[in-house]
Amino acid sequence: TRCPPRRAARWPTSPTAPEPRFDFAIPAPPAGHKIGSVVHQARAAETRREILDAAVALFSEHGYGGTNLNQIIRRAHVTHGAFYYHFASKEEVAFAIIDQVAEGTAALRAAFVGTPASGLANVIEMTFQLGVLLGRNQSYWVAAYLEHTMARHSPKGSQEAAERIEAFVADVAQAVRPAELRDGLAAEDAARTMVSVIYGSLWMGGLLN
Repeated sequence: TRCPPRRAARWPTSPTAPEPRFDFAIPAPPAGHKIGSVVHQARAAETRREILDAAVALFSEHGYGGTNLNQIIRRAHVTHGAFYYHFASKEEVAFAIIDQVAEGTAALRAAFVGTPASGLANVIEMTFQLGVLLGRNQSYWVAAYLEHTMARHSPKGSQEAAERIEAFVADVAQAVRPAELRDGLAAEDAARTMVSVIYGSLWMGGLLN
């Protein structure tokens, strides 16, 4: 399946949207550690980042099915050995992209729905900011595409996508105030409906924009 092409986003930029970077923090070495090991870790982190960046570009251009390992290796300018040091397969690369971006979206959700001031207005603003990320950033768009693709073709992808959706539902249910719900409507039921609409609108918006 070819990843649908992206056009320039019409959404305004947002200072709250995190920059999409495949950064892997390297902790300070414990006392007695050799500098060489730290340099090796830094190079390994850079190589991993280059592989993920190359994969994002290729998945965007050719889709998941239209991209093979040799293309990723050539685009990243790494050896086969360097690739297999970090990833066992193309599927592992796809999941790494999904997981890295999921950390950013989870942090964004927490900023909007994990505060005492949470409410439907914050849920709406959070949805807008997620749209900004998908519109502005290739990594976020490709991760959304990969999540959809892997959920359909991989048991692991299906399970992890379901877990992320449930976490999203829980966040929204926590954010909604009882006074904002009609009598008899449970917060979880309202949240599940809202998350379904959010996922659908963001996905279709990405396809049509």
